[in-house]
Amino acid sequence: MKALQPRSKHKQSVRSPEFLRTAKALLLRRRTAEAINLLRRGLNLDPTCNEAALLLAKSLVADKRLQEARSALEKLLDRLEGDEQLEPFILLVRVLLVQHEANEALRVLEQAQETFPEEERLKELHTKALDQLDEQVYSLIEKDVVDHEHELEQSLDDEDLPTIN
Repeated sequence: MKALQPRSKHKQSVRSPEFLRTAKALLLRRRTAEAINLLRRGLNLDPTCNEAALLLAKSLVADKRLQEARSALEKLLDRLEGDEQLEPFILLVRVLLVQHEANEALRVLEQAQETFPEEERLKELHTKALDQLDEQVYSLIEKDVVDHEHELEQSLDDEDLPTIN
């Protein structure tokens, strides 16, 4: 990773476009861990670099580190405004749905739709979140019914069962 180190003659700032290009190139070569390390170093030096923060979140998703990606996206959304928020909102909702957090996804979607009421991707994600919530509720009801039936069977004695004469 020597090529990523700043050269003493041309003190290269981690905030430079080269830094982001290097991280993107690493991701394209499936060197996700290196990209994540590079992005974290850059964000330590400049925590307000929104493009690096978003790329870090995408890298974490690619590395299946969803809880870390979620945290990074929430921090990023706290400091973004307007049009800059759309892509992080969409990515955060997708992460939440993969984590089976439909209620939280709907809460985030509500915020996103205040800023982007006509955005079709948000409408599609809203439908997916509602579908996931329906599945979760149905699953809980089904489990409750099965548990109740099992309890009922356990509580019945042979004397309680009807007999055929």
